[in-house]
Amino acid sequence: MPQFAEWDEEAVEKLGVGGFIETHQKEIFDKLVKSDSYHTKDHQGDLMFIAENLPLMSAIVNVGSTMEKFKNAKDWVNKPKLEGGLELIGADPISILSALTFRYVARKGYELSKTSGEKEKIEVWERICKRTKMLISEGEEEAAC
Repeated sequence: MPQFAEWDEEAVEKLGVGGFIETHQKEIFDKLVKSDSYHTKDHQGDLMFIAENLPLMSAIVNVGSTMEKFKNAKDWVNKPKLEGGLELIGADPISILSALTFRYVARKGYELSKTSGEKEKIEVWERICKRTKMLISEGEEEAAC
């Protein structure tokens, strides 16, 4: 599914949660950075990081969206490609939308870290981006974001 990595912005747009993420950006980013620091040396650190933060993304999806946009975004996940959907028939739309939102947030954090010029901050966000790729990739190793 090479397109999956490109669907995060579309998912956030359909959900209408971009403003919510922007408004709460500091709190969201601080939580992810703190969680990353806890799970950097864990044997199962990547999985623990995902497990700890995926519920936060689910909350963003559920709280930051309107009922109408939430329903339309859920429908988009299962709708056939010919009708403009993802055609992930049988997939849990909330899980997919949460994963895509996680990827979006990680990419935004990474982009901001690059503008800071702080090597340590960039490394943290590169690691976070690589972790979120686990949710949407098929194992191929690529650049962080």
